[in-house]
Amino acid sequence: MIRVIEFFFAPERAWQKIVLTNQGATSAFGLALLPSMLIGSLMEGFGLVRWGERHGEVGQLMRVSQDLVISYELTHIGLGLLSVIFCAWVLHSIGLSFGIGCGFSKTLATVAYASTPIFLMWAPDGIPAIPTWICWAIGAAFAISLLYHGVAQMMRPEQTKGFGLYLVSMVLIVFFTGFSHFIAIQVLHGRLLNNLHL
Repeated sequence: MIRVIEFFFAPERAWQKIVLTNQGATSAFGLALLPSMLIGSLMEGFGLVRWGERHGEVGQLMRVSQDLVISYELTHIGLGLLSVIFCAWVLHSIGLSFGIGCGFSKTLATVAYASTPIFLMWAPDGIPAIPTWICWAIGAAFAISLLYHGVAQMMRPEQTKGFGLYLVSMVLIVFFTGFSHFIAIQVLHGRLLNNLHL
C-alpha cells in the first residue's frame, strides 16, 4: 500500500523500485490492487449507507439498503478485477504483435499498479455531493499518468513502439474500467439485478 501512495508523489521512482525488486502480478494484486479496492469499496459503502445516493433526473437523495450496497460493492470489485485482467490480456496480445517480448505477469502488474488510483477514488464516491463520474475521471487521469512510466519501465518496448503501446494501454484502461463502473452503477440504481431477478 505504501507503493500506491508513492505513485501519487514520485511515480517514476516507484516504478523503478518495482522493476529493481522484480515485482510481478502477485505483488501488484496483493500489495496494491486488492488493498486499494477494499479500502475504496469499504469507504464508499459506508458513505452510501450513511448518506444515501443521488438518484433520478433531479438528483434526489435516496436511502440505500445495506443489501443493495453489498451487491453493488461486490459487483464493483468483481468487474474491476475482470477489467484489469482482460485489459492486461489484450495489452499483452497487442504487445506481442508489436514484437515486445514482455511476459503476461509483467503486463498484468503494469495494468494492476496503474489502475489503483481508479479504485482508490471509489472512497470519495460515497459522498453524495460528488458525482460518481468525477471520481472515476480523477482516478482515470492518475492511471493514465502512471501508465506513461509503467509501460516504459515494466514492458520495456523499443522507443519507436513505446508511445503507441502507451496510447493503447491508456485507451484500454479507460474503456474497460469505465464500462465496469457503468455496469456497477446500474446495479446500485436497481436497473440491472432487479431486472435479472437475482
